Amino acid sequence: MDRVFVNVQRYGNMSSATVPVALCEALEEGRIRPGSLLLLTGFGGGLTWCAHLVRWGDRVTPLGQSAVELPPCDRTAVELIRDVMTRKKNYIA
Repeated sequence: MDRVFVNVQRYGNMSSATVPVALCEALEEGRIRPGSLLLLTGFGGGLTWCAHLVRWGDRVTPLGQSAVELPPCDRTAVELIRDVMTRKKNYIA
């Protein structure tokens, strides 16, 4: 297990976010070194799965932090999704 990083016990299956979240956490914990060979696997509902074999580069720390802040959001996730679906429907029609 010292060569495996697992975070499903903290968050459950987050679908497409599982791999990038685990990668960020492994980097923050210092588990990835320059030149590391990473096998990134994800499993979803049914027979959905993916796997990537990645040779990590020389840099394992960010170049810096951005001072940019996102504006506050006053809509729920459902409202945002409905808005996108409406725009997509109008675009196709």
